[in-house]
Amino acid sequence: MSDSLNAQPQNKNIVEDKGLNSTLPDGTTLEVGEMINPETGNMTSFEEIWRDEEEIDGTSVLFLKNLSGTAWQGRVGSYQMALGRAQDQSFWAWQAKMEQDKWVVKFSTSNVDDEEVVFLPTYEETVLWEESSTVSWAGEKWVVLERN
Repeated sequence: MSDSLNAQPQNKNIVEDKGLNSTLPDGTTLEVGEMINPETGNMTSFEEIWRDEEEIDGTSVLFLKNLSGTAWQGRVGSYQMALGRAQDQSFWAWQAKMEQDKWVVKFSTSNVDDEEVVFLPTYEETVLWEESSTVSWAGEKWVVLERN
């Protein structure tokens, strides 16, 4: 899973994805939009191709956004991803995969220390978390955007 972000001009701390999706003949989704390139600070057009991955465990979907709107973190099956903006406005992101009962960071921006990544709690640990609720986790307040 990957995505593109841009900072809203009125508040550089908030990031937002802006794009339009269309289904391609092979069933994948094309997203076309604009974002601020985190390396240059310039508005940049982008195109991304999304494809569905088969969910392994059938119950592990969790997507959160912190209350300040500067970070998102999600888990779908055996994948996790987080992205956001640091206090210095730099963009950061990482993607991890469950391998042999352990989360392993597969990709990250250069400003992410893979050893300090905090992974989402297990499905069992979040059983009381409900969509649209606010939860405390990893020292912050988060809104549960999706969970099943």
